[in-house]
Amino acid sequence: MKNALITLALLLLCAPAWAAISYIDSGLAGSNNGNDVTANFTALEDDIVICVGAIGMNTGTDLTMAMTTSGYTTVVDEFQNDTIDLNFGVFWKVMGATPDTTATLDGGGEATSGTAVVCMVFRGVDTTTPMDVTPTTAGGINTFIPDPPSINFVDANAWVVLAAGSGHSAATTTYTFPTGYPKPDALDDAGNDNADSTAGIGYNSSPSDPEDPGTLTPSTSDNSGFCWAAATLALRPQGAAAARRVMVVN
Repeated sequence: MKNALITLALLLLCAPAWAAISYIDSGLAGSNNGNDVTANFTALEDDIVICVGAIGMNTGTDLTMAMTTSGYTTVVDEFQNDTIDLNFGVFWKVMGATPDTTATLDGGGEATSGTAVVCMVFRGVDTTTPMDVTPTTAGGINTFIPDPPSINFVDANAWVVLAAGSGHSAATTTYTFPTGYPKPDALDDAGNDNADSTAGIGYNSSPSDPEDPGTLTPSTSDNSGFCWAAATLALRPQGAAAARRVMVVN
């Protein structure tokens, strides 16, 4: 028992220190005609960028959501089919030695589609396993009010990020974010065409566990032909995974 405790103490001394997560920067862009959209931001090596993309359509096409900027991992790809459809994606990337300054969403190329992307940069997130648990997802038709689902995370120091999108024909709709996810850090952008979209992202640095973010309220009138999709992510602090491995030593 004594030897085990000594080993544990030595491993704890060698374990990487916890790094608190911090919000660094953001970027957004919206367009029409199914155009690709590019967000601009500032980041350093090992920062993580979370991007949320929304494409409004009226053709019933389920796209494969993707970033044209290389290196992004897709964690959510959702399709909601109503009079106005929504293709919705969430992506992450850890910045390398030469960090990106832009992130571009593949807009799908449909001539009547509004496209939007919003991105946030975070520092102090675990670069090996940035997602503390698997993101939760939700979606629905007959309304475009997003309701990001509850998430039950593991690490007590995790930050929760909500991602939301709406498909509609209400032009440049914005969101009022729920309590705990306030603007100006929380942000949204819209793509305006025959079929419009809105994408939104926000974070909570002191979430409950489980965390249920609450609904986002659009700035324009609802309609039974609109739809929505959303995801809730928990970001793991840097060093947390290594420390957890240390704690299982006996």
